[in-house]
Order: sequence, then C-alpha cells, then structure tokens
Amino acid sequence: MVSPEKYLICAVVCFLVISQSGFSTTGFGPQPPTDLRCQYVKRPMGLDTKEPVFSWIPEHTERGQVQTAYRLLVSTNPVCAEGDMWDSGQVKSERTAFIRYEGKVLESNTSYYWKIKYWDKEETESDFSAAACFETGLLDIEEDWIANWITKHNQLRREFELEASPVRARAFVSGLGYYELRLNGTKVGENVLDPGWTTYDKRVLYTAYDVTGLLKKGKNAIGAVMGRGWYKSQAFIFQLHVELDNGEETVLVSDETWTSKAGPIISDSIYDGES
Repeated sequence: MVSPEKYLICAVVCFLVISQSGFSTTGFGPQPPTDLRCQYVKRPMGLDTKEPVFSWIPEHTERGQVQTAYRLLVSTNPVCAEGDMWDSGQVKSERTAFIRYEGKVLESNTSYYWKIKYWDKEETESDFSAAACFETGLLDIEEDWIANWITKHNQLRREFELEASPVRARAFVSGLGYYELRLNGTKVGENVLDPGWTTYDKRVLYTAYDVTGLLKKGKNAIGAVMGRGWYKSQAFIFQLHVELDNGEETVLVSDETWTSKAGPIISDSIYDGES
C-alpha cells in the first residue's frame, strides 16, 4: 500500500516537471503575441499622426526566452492576410515597443489592421497574433476639415436624412471651451468637459466618435450644447462621415444651415457653475 505522503511527493515532483518544461494547453514554444497597442492604446480612433508606433508582448511557454526578431503586417483588410500597407519583413531586434510605422502613406478617416509574429532565441517562429485595429483621424487640417465654426447661440440643432442604412460612421467634434453632443437624442461618448484645455490660439483638440449605432436610415437629428469653459466665448465645429450600405458616402458639417438659439443655460463659468 502506498502512503499518502508518497502520493503527495509524486504530485509535487510532477508539478515541478510540468512547470519547468513550460507545458501549455496551446502547445510548446513561442505563442502569438498579445496586448497589441498602436500609439500606446488598444484600438485607437482618430490618430492624428501618419507615423504611429506599435508595441506588443511576446508570449512563450518557456522561461528565459526572448524575442530575437519580429515581422509586422499592416493592411486595409480586416483579415490582414498580407501587408498591403506595410510588411516589415523579418527584423532582427529584441524591441517590442516604439516600433514606428514605415509603410505607405496613411489616409484620413480610415481603418487599418495589423498583426505581429516573432522569433525566439532558438529562432523558432511564433504564429501571427490576432489582428488589431487602429483608425486615423483627419490628418490634413487644411484639406480634410471642411466644417465651419458656429459661434451663435449655445444650443444647436441639425436635421438630415440618410438614403440607406449606415455601415460606418465617424464624427469629428470640438468645442470652445466645452460641448455636449447628441445624436437622435442619445448623448455621444462618455466624456464630460470635452475637449481638453489647450492654448486655444495655437491648438484646439478634437474627439473622434464611432456613431454608427446611433444613426439610421431616414430622418436623423444632431443636437449640441456649448459652454465657454476656459474660453472667452463659445464655438462649435462638427464633421460627420457616413458610409452607407448602398456604397455611397455622405459628409455632414457644421455650417450656416444649422439652427441655433439660446438654451435654458444663460451663463456658465468654471468657478461659478451654470445659471
């Protein structure tokens, strides 16, 4: 008869052997990289740089392993089977962060997909990671921004119609000093007091939103409320790009066709609140 102590010793030895061997239910050796980030963020939207940087974590079932080389693909296709925008080829490097994009010129308001594989110190190759996504904003201020600032009353509205169902819709929005945006009665985004404070005469921040789920075929309405915040007065700018399921694209911008009026908030102050 085997004593309980011997069973315990056997179990501990088996555990140590398995741990040291790097046993994994997904196999041995280098695993697909994880925690893919572009410009330090997972799935960033509205990137305003044409040369974003990438980072990842190389996974391995063995202790003490390191990355010795990598290959990065960037594509316009969600499957990312090939790098039609950039194929880095095999790059001999241990770096897993601050890898700068060196492919074709990125276009504004476009979704791109990327994935990464690596080689360990035995030159064993991992599988590619799952594809990650990043989206560009409006990269050229002079050409891409066609909207106009609205500086009238603090409450704005614009009604419009879509001839088909939206499949992709991105809104690019800013306000001086703050704004709150609604589409078809639903508040857009979870942020408050947008945009962040800057030296307004030199730079104004904007926010990109995925508003596909807030739009519909037929009649739609945009509503916005402005506040002065840290700015001396109030202003609002809005640009909406919608791709429809009939293959067409429509762009709606803030301009003189918007309705504006004085809302229930007659004054606002960072220090004194609203009235």
